[in-house]
Amino acid sequence: MKVRDLLSTALETLAPDDTVEAALARLLEQGVAHLPVVDEGGALVGMISEEQLLDAPDAEAPVRSFLGARPVSVHPSVHVFDATRAMVHHDLSVLPLTEPPASAAAGSSAAAADDADGRNGAYAGASTAGDAPERYLGVVRRHDLFDRFARMLSTQEPGAILALETSERDYSLGRLVHLIEQSDVKVRSVFSEPADGGGSPRRVTVKLNTTETTRVRHMLEHHGFDVVASFGEQDEEVLERVQEFMRYLEV
Repeated sequence: MKVRDLLSTALETLAPDDTVEAALARLLEQGVAHLPVVDEGGALVGMISEEQLLDAPDAEAPVRSFLGARPVSVHPSVHVFDATRAMVHHDLSVLPLTEPPASAAAGSSAAAADDADGRNGAYAGASTAGDAPERYLGVVRRHDLFDRFARMLSTQEPGAILALETSERDYSLGRLVHLIEQSDVKVRSVFSEPADGGGSPRRVTVKLNTTETTRVRHMLEHHGFDVVASFGEQDEEVLERVQEFMRYLEV
């Protein structure tokens, strides 16, 4: 899943000579906390934040006077995971998508996949500092990216969620899925967080295709997984008691 599939061109950008007052009004209109600054040639030359504008001493000052280091951006071929990491790391409400200038596209295709500098973070496909400003294509909005992320994790599909912990040494995704499927249950998605170090366990979140998890939980706990929480499940024991009560009422 590449981030180009979430590209939006509807967001109005700022020009370097726009005033602080005009920029604040545009931010308010569009309901975002950041706006790209694009020059007359269509190159991304900066990102301006609401915080910067509110702190500006002169409402008539041009936004170009607040532009600093090269703005964070990613290329359209970046996976949504890397785009999400860039957006969260820099706390952006919108993430610009750019591509190298036409004159430099051939020579920069290999560099585009390299790690970016410290400001951009090590994001594959991030624009690299020191190059000419890249051509602005559009943005990905934070809520669109997170919505796609949620759908990729099957959060909108029915089924229970189990939160597990296990030692880093014993963790195996293949083994985990095999144990779950032995209970005639399918795994819709898995999210794994590495251990923090110091002996802390690896945390694993599993979305299942069923709300009846009693057998799965017993199977996992028997094989060394600690089920620390469950969500959206339908406990078989509770169901049995309800059914018994309904049969009693019918009698």
